[in-house]
Amino acid sequence: MARMPHRWWPTLAAAMLCGVLPAAAADGPVFRADARSAYEVDLARVRDDLLPLLRAAMRGEEPQEARDFEDFLDVSGVRALDRLRLVSRSSLDRSCASLELDLDPHADGGILAALCGVRDGRCRFARYVREDDVLAFATLENLPGSLEALLPFLTRPATGPQAAWLSFDRDGEPSLAGVPVRARLLPLLAGEIDVMQLQTAGGGVPAVVLAVATRDGPALRDLLLDMLLDMASGQSDGAEGEAMLGLIRSLPAQQVGEFQMTALPMGPALAVSRDFLVLASDQAVLRAMLARPRGDLRVPRGHAWLYARGSAMSQWREDLARRDAMRAHAAPALPAMAQAFDGLHFDRFEMRAAGSRRRVDVQFHAEGSPLNAGYRALCEMLAAAAADSTTDSPTVSAGTD
Repeated sequence: MARMPHRWWPTLAAAMLCGVLPAAAADGPVFRADARSAYEVDLARVRDDLLPLLRAAMRGEEPQEARDFEDFLDVSGVRALDRLRLVSRSSLDRSCASLELDLDPHADGGILAALCGVRDGRCRFARYVREDDVLAFATLENLPGSLEALLPFLTRPATGPQAAWLSFDRDGEPSLAGVPVRARLLPLLAGEIDVMQLQTAGGGVPAVVLAVATRDGPALRDLLLDMLLDMASGQSDGAEGEAMLGLIRSLPAQQVGEFQMTALPMGPALAVSRDFLVLASDQAVLRAMLARPRGDLRVPRGHAWLYARGSAMSQWREDLARRDAMRAHAAPALPAMAQAFDGLHFDRFEMRAAGSRRRVDVQFHAEGSPLNAGYRALCEMLAAAAADSTTDSPTVSAGTD
């Protein structure tokens, strides 16, 4: 009987186990789900059970490590953990989950309580963003409030190493590249910071756009350039950095809508208005965005929001692979592992974070069926592997058992 190369036996066994062979050509979902779950965890009890054990385990460590551990407990807010609730609901093409974390009002909540107390913000730059152009969008809706909440903890030993990029004056006030954060930087910030990945008209590499809400865009631009100049002066190639920053300052600006837009060397662009400072990797994308506000992206009020369009990402990857294949006169192909992960996506994913003084509220919403998408990707991967085996492997030998 004909013999199959032994290296494909594991693949065939996995295919038969998963039912790939009869199901690969069938339509409809393989996985179906309709489930609801609710969990509640008494974190106060977990905290009281585990902290004595952790302290006992620290007795053999250096005294400084034990002190740092206690300081970490204070800074992080672990001592204030009270109760966690998680509710989820899933169906074939939709999944929702909500997470609520309560803090003990009588305990020191540290960073957790400080961030919970930040006032909700509003994403005003969304009026420039069309949802159909978005691959991914993330916003922190109250940047100055979040920074103000974090600053008191940056001088603590448990967080100090992470704040090595800051320096402090004799009064303990932080500064960044010689600029006092509270006195000069925070007063210029007026709300959100947004990072987004947008499709381009030609379908090439997606554009990355960073937008910062400000009370005075030109003043914030000048301050940031001064900070970069201060940083560059301390580097080994500082002269080159200073020359580049001088060139940026001398470049002419063009009026685009409400913005003064400057085309930077090597392709990016910088734009400022009274309300925003915007940096983009693609000049054409930025110019089209800012020329006339026609955005329809709806961003909920809160602390933070994350949005991703998995279907748009997949379509972009497929179009890119097809164009590359046409130029190379070959069929589009991805590595087998990339094919498997390429199918594991949601059509749409959202995460929203909000809170009050002693509660964190995080909500997740996803549309699409990643299990079924992953299953289809597995079928395609195995089919491609079988085709490669037929064309690339030595001719199957015949013999008798």
